[in-house]
Amino acid sequence: QNFTVKILDPATSENVVGAYVVVKIMQGNTTVNEYNGSSDNLGQYSQSWKILPNTSSGIYDVVVAASADGYQPASLTGSFEVQRQLLVEASLLKRLVVPGDQQTVDVKVVDANTKEIVPGADVVAKIGQKKGYNITSNSSGAYSHSWNISSDIPAGKYNVMVKASADGYQPASLKGSFEVQRQLLVETALSNDL
Repeated sequence: QNFTVKILDPATSENVVGAYVVVKIMQGNTTVNEYNGSSDNLGQYSQSWKILPNTSSGIYDVVVAASADGYQPASLTGSFEVQRQLLVEASLLKRLVVPGDQQTVDVKVVDANTKEIVPGADVVAKIGQKKGYNITSNSSGAYSHSWNISSDIPAGKYNVMVKASADGYQPASLKGSFEVQRQLLVETALSNDL
């Protein structure tokens, strides 16, 4: 994240060089970072910092205060939001199934940066065109769903879409597929056993 502060004379709009600038990054009443400096010959003070993987989600306030000899101090407040990213890991028990088989999709939801589990995430698993399941990931950030492949299901490829969302995170999704193959039964009769 970065910011640039520009200090101007309010009457003439000319740059104010050497103004003292204090920038505080706050979450609630807690100061997360504080930067101090002076405006350059363009009347600007800039700073940047890295949002670490373990930075808490939420709204951060940016409080800017500037002062210079011969001027009344001035201040300005802005904000930005940190949203963490989810990572959805999903696997199908079988890539190829036949009617009568049981298929299972296992889902795990983790923080994309820290790889920590995310319990209580809202997970939507959609199987094919019709079946959809809405659930919540458990304390291990996991969800598992099994179902039987019915005898009337048509052969073909079936897509599986898994989406996950949680407070303070950007949603994430993952696609996969499996194939249903029907089985043939061959019956043969011999006209002569001998």
